Amino acid sequence: MVAEDVEAVSAIEQASFPSPWTPAMIADELTSGHGGGIVALDDDTLVGYVVTSHIVDELHIQTVAVAATHRRRGLARAMLLDLIQRQGREKIRWVHLEVRDSNTAARRLYESLGFKAVGRRRGYYRNPAEDGVLYTLELPATDSD
Repeated sequence: MVAEDVEAVSAIEQASFPSPWTPAMIADELTSGHGGGIVALDDDTLVGYVVTSHIVDELHIQTVAVAATHRRRGLARAMLLDLIQRQGREKIRWVHLEVRDSNTAARRLYESLGFKAVGRRRGYYRNPAEDGVLYTLELPATDSD
């Protein structure tokens, strides 16, 4: 993900979530020195993304979405699998995220990738108010760890 992707990422974010990240928040994460992400393209059109932040040996998935026209095609799964595979090579040991309690489709996806629910943040989300469920995926140690 690069700065030129912010506008397209923001458009998908705005259409996908009741309390979306703003373009400034996305841009700030990319320029923070510990942020990043990946995108999915259909031809030259950005149709999905994962925004992340990296802290020591942990990766935090900040936001994930796929354009409505491209959902139910496995793009979110493919992006997350690619991201997880890259992290194993980068000596990341844990991948964390949080998701709305009611987002059963996302929760099923994360669980199918090996993420485990490890906690709950009461009232974490607004518009509407809802708990956030914390998930963690522990990656195997590499030989050089």
